[in-house]
Amino acid sequence: MANKPVVLLIHGMGTHTDTSVKEDFTVGLKQCMEFFGHKNFDVNDAFTLKTFNYSEYWDNKRGEFAKYLQGDIKESLSLTPNLIQKILNLTAEFDGDEFLYTHVLDVLFYLTGALRSHQLIKLHKAIGDEIEATINDLNGPRLVIVAHSLGTAFIHDCLTQLYTKRLDPISFGLDQLWSVATVSRLTQMVTGMDDPTTSIVTDHSVSKPGVCKEFYPVYNEFDPFCWFKRYARTPNEGSLINTKHFRDLRKIYSVNETMRFNPHDLREYFADPEVGGRFLASNGVININLNDFKLAHANYRKTTFTGAISGSFKTIRAKLEGLESTSNGVGGMKARLDTLTEIYKLIDDLRDELKI
Repeated sequence: MANKPVVLLIHGMGTHTDTSVKEDFTVGLKQCMEFFGHKNFDVNDAFTLKTFNYSEYWDNKRGEFAKYLQGDIKESLSLTPNLIQKILNLTAEFDGDEFLYTHVLDVLFYLTGALRSHQLIKLHKAIGDEIEATINDLNGPRLVIVAHSLGTAFIHDCLTQLYTKRLDPISFGLDQLWSVATVSRLTQMVTGMDDPTTSIVTDHSVSKPGVCKEFYPVYNEFDPFCWFKRYARTPNEGSLINTKHFRDLRKIYSVNETMRFNPHDLREYFADPEVGGRFLASNGVININLNDFKLAHANYRKTTFTGAISGSFKTIRAKLEGLESTSNGVGGMKARLDTLTEIYKLIDDLRDELKI
């Protein structure tokens, strides 16, 4: 493909390498293409993939946290000694479980001003320069940003600042923005930054500009990170995509797959024709009609097993929705930690039930 679109990937929670982020995206789209009957698709023939990686900095901060918050992180977090010890006790209780150590702490770190600001400054520079360099070239490629999970909060807050302080949205609007497993409304409740439901981070409309020409916020009905403060703003050009199924990962990824299901997984989002098919079609990689899509979706559904655990997911979702009633401040954070601990144990019971 001449002048391949540039896709800038921004990862979610946990530890990632540039290679692993690209691989997750690549594997998902390749599997999606197989549902459409294309067996030899190479993502790198269609797109130029780039990444913004913040996990190394986050990993260093987690290391400091594990050493009882020595150094500047203690002031950044502004937590009481009792609450600090509670979080450390949770880590010990779950025997160093990576979910708690990486995912929960990643969110906690993003909610603290100094740590968030440090990474947003780097993101402003990287993305602002990429946007200006690509869009200044009139014959240059399309620029597409794909953010996942916590990366959706990063990109929302970054683009809000970029397009109100540095970049003109009409002259430098992105071609596409994909916000996958959107958590920006959840983080905004604590950070107090621009509200994603009314901010400039949307597509252009007749009445006012946004940051992009097409906007695709995406969530899976069974993704726990999207149950609370779910993003529901409908784009003008693009689509609010709601997927409703997930697959048995052990049947698909037989090597090094520790979980049986993960509706939050970036690969799985883009393997779904609802997401991957639209992404590929909207970027000129494939032409699909309604019958093509129906056939691909039917092929995909043969690999899913959603119905068996919908009751357990509803119980966990109800607990997460209860977080909204908790207050702010240290007391509210403690209450949220208590609820998150209870939710984690429900998820752990679900793992036992399904032998995952």
